[in-house]
Amino acid sequence: MTELADLAARVGWTWLLPAIVAVLLAKTILDLAITSSEKMRAWAGWYGHRVAARQERRRTQADTIAELQSKVEGLEHELATTATAEDLRTEVDQLAYQLRLLRWRAEMTDAYLVEDADFHRTVALTGVGGLPAHTSFPAFEREWAQAHPRPMRRRTDRFDE
Repeated sequence: MTELADLAARVGWTWLLPAIVAVLLAKTILDLAITSSEKMRAWAGWYGHRVAARQERRRTQADTIAELQSKVEGLEHELATTATAEDLRTEVDQLAYQLRLLRWRAEMTDAYLVEDADFHRTVALTGVGGLPAHTSFPAFEREWAQAHPRPMRRRTDRFDE
């Protein structure tokens, strides 16, 4: 910021920033005066009509937004209260799939922990000599997935209608 002020001082533009602030302040005061008084709007001429039109557009937009928000809230409430049995079945099926997938992952992790514990027990018993090959978790996961297929997304739970 000081470099910018130094540049402005060297060039002789130190008056520019206060001038911009003064113009913006005058515009804001004029806009407020125009919106609060019909006489000021008539006095300001074309600019007064422009400010009034902008104010009316903003008011109309705010009303439209409020109306749309109330419609959306009504539709959300209606949708929340009218869930069909098919929607609930779909959600139950999705939850059943997620449960199968979590059980599959837990079974795989348990199998790896058993294998890894065996490896570390063997290492502790044999000491530093001839270590057996150690399987990393990603490699074990690939082998496990080949031997135990991952659960598929399908409808498993059908309810009597």
